[in-house]
Amino acid sequence: MSMLAESVLDFGPAFLPDAEGLKPQRWNSAEERHSAGLAVSCFGLSLHNRESLAMLLTAMHASAPYALFADFKTAERNIEIPACLLMTPFRFSSGNEGCFTEYGGLEGLLYAERTRFQVLERHPLLGGSLLCALCRCLPA
Repeated sequence: MSMLAESVLDFGPAFLPDAEGLKPQRWNSAEERHSAGLAVSCFGLSLHNRESLAMLLTAMHASAPYALFADFKTAERNIEIPACLLMTPFRFSSGNEGCFTEYGGLEGLLYAERTRFQVLERHPLLGGSLLCALCRCLPA
C-alpha cells in the first residue's frame, strides 16, 4: 500500500471510493485510536445530527494534523443561487437535513469550529453549491 493510502483516514458518512493506489482507512468508532496525515469527511454536516457531528469533529481533530471537509454550502453570491437550488433535492434526499440549517452550511460550521480547525484552502464546486475545505487541526 502506498504511503498516501496509509495516511488518509475516511470518516464518512459518504466514504471515499477505493481507487488504485488509494485505499483509505475507514474510521469505525470513537473507541478506536487512529493516526493519519489527513482526516476526510464527506457530507458529515448534512447527514449527521448534532451529537454524532460533535463526536465526528472531535475524532477528526484528534486523529490527524489536517482535515478535509466536503459538503453543501449556502449561496454567498447571486450567481450561486441557481446551483444551490438545483442541489436542494440532493440535500434532502437522505430524509434528514442533519445540522445544515443550524450552521448555515459548511462555511458556518468551519466558522463555529475555528478554535479547532484553521481553513487553509477553500474550493467551491458545482457552481458554488458544494465546498471542499482543507483545514489544519489546531492544538487544543
